[in-house]
Amino acid sequence: MKKGFLITALCCMLALLSALPALAVNPRQNAYETYNYSFENNSELAAAAAYVPTRIIRARDMGLDSLRTLSDIYIDEDRNVVFLADSDNGRVVRTDLDFGTAFIIDSAAGQPFAQPRGVYASDGCLYVADTGNRRVAKLTYDGETLAVWGRPDSPQFSSGVEFKPQKLTVSAQGEISIVCEGIYEGLVVIDQSGAFQGYSGTIPVKPSLWQLFWRLLSTREQLAAMASFLPITYTNVDMDDTGFVLAVSQADQSTMPNSVQRLNPGGNDVLVNTSGQNMVGDMGNLYDGRATGSSVFSDVAALPGGLFACVDSRRSKIFMYDSTGDMLFAFGGLGSQDGNVTVPSAVDSKGFTLYVADSSKGQITVFEPTAYGQCLINGIIAYAANDYEASKAYYSEAFRYNTNCELAYLGIGRSQMREGNYKDAMASFRLAANRLYYSRALEKYRAEVFDRSFGYIFGAAALVLTFLVMRPLIKRVRGRALPEAYAPASRSKPARGVDGLLQSVDFSFYCALHPFKGFHELRHEAQGSIAGGSVILALYTLLSIMRTTLSGFLFGGSADHNPLMTALTVLAPVALFVLANWCITTLMEGEGRMRDIYKGVCYALMPVALGQVLLMVLSNVLTLEEAGIYNVINYGLGIYTVFLLLVGNMSAHGFSMGRTVGAALVTAIAMAVIVFIGYLFFNLLFEVAGFISQLYQEFVFRV
Repeated sequence: MKKGFLITALCCMLALLSALPALAVNPRQNAYETYNYSFENNSELAAAAAYVPTRIIRARDMGLDSLRTLSDIYIDEDRNVVFLADSDNGRVVRTDLDFGTAFIIDSAAGQPFAQPRGVYASDGCLYVADTGNRRVAKLTYDGETLAVWGRPDSPQFSSGVEFKPQKLTVSAQGEISIVCEGIYEGLVVIDQSGAFQGYSGTIPVKPSLWQLFWRLLSTREQLAAMASFLPITYTNVDMDDTGFVLAVSQADQSTMPNSVQRLNPGGNDVLVNTSGQNMVGDMGNLYDGRATGSSVFSDVAALPGGLFACVDSRRSKIFMYDSTGDMLFAFGGLGSQDGNVTVPSAVDSKGFTLYVADSSKGQITVFEPTAYGQCLINGIIAYAANDYEASKAYYSEAFRYNTNCELAYLGIGRSQMREGNYKDAMASFRLAANRLYYSRALEKYRAEVFDRSFGYIFGAAALVLTFLVMRPLIKRVRGRALPEAYAPASRSKPARGVDGLLQSVDFSFYCALHPFKGFHELRHEAQGSIAGGSVILALYTLLSIMRTTLSGFLFGGSADHNPLMTALTVLAPVALFVLANWCITTLMEGEGRMRDIYKGVCYALMPVALGQVLLMVLSNVLTLEEAGIYNVINYGLGIYTVFLLLVGNMSAHGFSMGRTVGAALVTAIAMAVIVFIGYLFFNLLFEVAGFISQLYQEFVFRV
């Protein structure tokens, strides 16, 4: 009985174990990391799977022994033909989209291929970058040679450089754009006769400021040993459906904004990146992880609707972008399970199905969009076709799969703006954290509100102007003898205290307009008060909190700001300055007491305190193009406040201006020292507290 039970249990376990490998390699069930980058701060955002691997194509599927160093892939959808550059085998493989059979093309003009690294097809003709033989070959699909072109015979072609074509693409007019090894002037362009047409898309040299500074300090011998500032070369090309060349390069993220260019027939980059994010692949993880450094785009595939996909051979990932440079998603990764790509060398597509060649494994992985990925793609296509309702519907559907999809909010906002619904578009762009489009919608909405409410705006401006004009008259009338019932002597003590406090606060305006005289009276003629200064400081703190929360989205306003931290950033520097300045000026024989320093600091803050209101209002009506107005006012208020602070400090201590500036610099150093000592003190306090806690736990455990 027991023996039969054990045999049955053993058979069940073997059956389960035999089923596990099949489950592990089922590409439809593997969850591959998909993510995007936030428009807010370029932080990584996890997303639902946008593409999944559906098939792995190996050499044996086509009846071949092996595919060694699979360098390139090209798909001719119209003729149902696929070409593969099998470099180390010295051949080009022709197959169909079923990948069931293979036809070998291994020579041109009677000469065997040597390391062919690029293939492209146009008008029923096959073009091969025969790298080892330093030539470009044009053949029929059956391998019949039509033409062979070697190094261009032109004085304009780079002298002293070998012609080693790596990748190529062909325009509808028959011009061949070639990526050549060691040529930094851009793509080499030849016509169907092999005549050199020039270079296209030269990438400008942009050395960093540090490199330029170091060269200024270097000797001739050091300069000779330094590497030259050579332009970055392209790594691959493709032709999009508008006849423009998509070219990818390895961009240095410190000096180059994009790794992708869309070159027009004149060789100019016309890819307008409105996303605010650099098209460089991975934006983070440059210095940590298994693969460090910038992404290396080894190929680009043009997709319908202006979309394009790039493969990163450094991190084995696929990045998809739309026509405006917005990154839709990134997926894939390095690994050995089905669906991962070890060294992605090339990518091409049929529709939106991606075929990624793995040069290390000699295989092709087929990726197809999920429902989520298809929603985003359909939304972009519908928007490009001016079908905004359908576009919003697709993006709304995408929220079912990823509620944190900033790209969907962006797409909905763009459709709303096209429909003239600017206010809702602003809300969508804010959810998408996209300041560029928010600014555009704000500009339209502001013009709409101004046209609709011009009378009210004009009336409000007139009232404010009238108040400013009448204010001196009101103060003059107020200063006349009041009725006996309202005479100061007859008023209650709290009322007189409030009047005195208001007069003390009002004196800050006099200090702001007449700084030298005002701060002299503040120190030597008992004008102002500690209470008045404290009210100004409290007002500045409150308005700073309001500014951080109520400012416009374009200028950093957010309800997520912690008001306590904002208050701390205002009050802590004031307290530190008062303490440090008192310590320093006491040693410098300054006359000012701590209360005098405190009053001077607080009264100097009135302009910047009231400026918070102005900046808060402007931040909600100005666009990004008008940010200069905001910055000028902001920095101007800051500079004037520093000037008032120096004048107040000079009057408090009886210093000259030069001595006051010196004391201020030493005060800044003293503030840093106080912060450092405070940090050490609290760090030591925490260490002692931790030691006591561990000691107590040990005592409790032992006892």
